[in-house]
Amino acid sequence: ALQKNPKSYATWQHRKWVVAHKNLVDLKHELALCQMLLAVDERNFHCWSYRRYVVKLSETDPEDELEFTTEKILQNFSNYSSWHYRSALLPEVNKVTTLDELIKGDQGDAEKDEGKSKEQILPLHVLDQEFKLVKEAFFTEPEDQSSWLYHSWLMSHLTRGEDKFGATEVDKHVEEEITTCQEILEIEPDCKWPLLTLARLFELQARRASAGETKQQLKGKVKDLYNKLATLDVMRKGYYRDAAAAL
Repeated sequence: ALQKNPKSYATWQHRKWVVAHKNLVDLKHELALCQMLLAVDERNFHCWSYRRYVVKLSETDPEDELEFTTEKILQNFSNYSSWHYRSALLPEVNKVTTLDELIKGDQGDAEKDEGKSKEQILPLHVLDQEFKLVKEAFFTEPEDQSSWLYHSWLMSHLTRGEDKFGATEVDKHVEEEITTCQEILEIEPDCKWPLLTLARLFELQARRASAGETKQQLKGKVKDLYNKLATLDVMRKGYYRDAAAAL
């Protein structure tokens, strides 16, 4: 059935039901099947979902899966499923990042029981690696939204980790990402995604800036970018105008 229609909802759901009976199925064979089908169509989200299910059952090493997503992304940067899977794997692979966190593990469990645990933030060196990977995607396919959405997820980790990284480090990384967007726009001046990302980065800088001329200048840049986007992306002009008005 999958040979005739590799995106059949019913077939994939039935296969999940069969695989749930571990003693009847070779899970390594199922992973090999996924690899074969994703080689034909690396964006088959049915297959990606099934692979995640099999990986959980087989207790496959998350680092192996992370390497698999790297391979698939480098084959085709326009692969939302692979970027999304990567965002789920990275927190799993980086559960403990320092000796201090390892020593505090028991305390962390206690806090979790009390509902006080904090959301995990990726380590800075991991974010640096991911920013480098996503930058390759930007310059290869700047119009593709999947890598830009992944970049937004990385930025959320960067800003939420300010207590851990320090304000200076966060500011430096924001400036680096602004430079990346500006470099892309020198080549593709009317490309939506770097324009939108640049607007949001300037907006972030404006929120972080103390009140004064610099803050107003940054807001002015943001409004100019939203106005340009409203002319380039007419179907969403209302969104851009509302965003500019909310500054």
